[in-house]
Amino acid sequence: MASTAPSIDEWRRLYAAAEAFGEIRSWEWMSDSWTFGVRDPITGTIAYCSVMGALGELYGLAAYLGAEGLHSLQDMLLREPDYDDINLGMDIRSLMATFQSRGDLRKADLEVIRKLGLSFRGRHSWPLFRSYEPGLFPWFLTQDQAAFLTLILQQATNVCLRTHDDPNLLLSPLSKGLYLVRMPEETDEKTVWHDQLIQPEQLVAARPETPIQIDELRLIRVRDAAKAGNSIWDADVFYAPACVSENPKSRPYYPFMCLWVDHHSQAVLAMEMAEHDKYRQAFVDKFIDLVQHLETRPREIRVKRELAHRLYQDVAAKLGIPVRQVDELGALERIQTQLASFLEGR
Repeated sequence: MASTAPSIDEWRRLYAAAEAFGEIRSWEWMSDSWTFGVRDPITGTIAYCSVMGALGELYGLAAYLGAEGLHSLQDMLLREPDYDDINLGMDIRSLMATFQSRGDLRKADLEVIRKLGLSFRGRHSWPLFRSYEPGLFPWFLTQDQAAFLTLILQQATNVCLRTHDDPNLLLSPLSKGLYLVRMPEETDEKTVWHDQLIQPEQLVAARPETPIQIDELRLIRVRDAAKAGNSIWDADVFYAPACVSENPKSRPYYPFMCLWVDHHSQAVLAMEMAEHDKYRQAFVDKFIDLVQHLETRPREIRVKRELAHRLYQDVAAKLGIPVRQVDELGALERIQTQLASFLEGR
């Protein structure tokens, strides 16, 4: 996608589409589980849309992008939220249009509204547009994202109005595991949109990760020098609860963190932070350093996230340490919450 900002005319079309969507107040009759799609005529990406507002807290439209976005949406709808997870909601890929109070907007948002000569009053009336990417701070839209979100809002208005009179427009296909998707068709004169029922997109295999470099001889020495202990270590790999930015104009991101805690004493054994493209090597190195420094091999390592399990299981096996995935890491999660509170209060 292009990284250029939308032009004033592109902003005008987006705000017009958002106002039209907001005026129908579709959250008054639609549940957030009534999912439908809109296909991007340029890239072919399908945005899976969920209307927000039935609970009376946040109003707007969330458009989850592609198979990855659909997977995260299904996960949120089908599973009970893990409110102990400080990374809750930080791994989604979506475009969002919400209606907020003026104080929720940043200077750049207000400047666009001023240039357009628009005026809004009251709570839940100020349009706010953001891009969400895993591990990145919610950010302003690019030109391409604004163009796609405009189409999404226009087609969402079409679908939502039709569901007002016929809820089965969405409920019937959803009950059969299908999604209604608004599909564009280019003609000589204009783009024509039509409904199409599709099977849910399947997640494609993730790109191969950069191999981790391990000194096998050092690993053997560390294993042999460390005594087999009776302790249990809890470990996690997660996004840090505070973002960083390389310069004022770049999009802030949440670095990865690893945290090691003794399960019984609840003492913090180690902590490390790393950039997105360097964390795998850094955290495995930290793990080996920890075993070497403490000169002990725990009876087992407990992890909660699949990410941590994938990262540590191979090197742990070479050290003779089993890794077990569990549903919760009580003390470690409490420490994460305390860390988040400390960083938010700085």
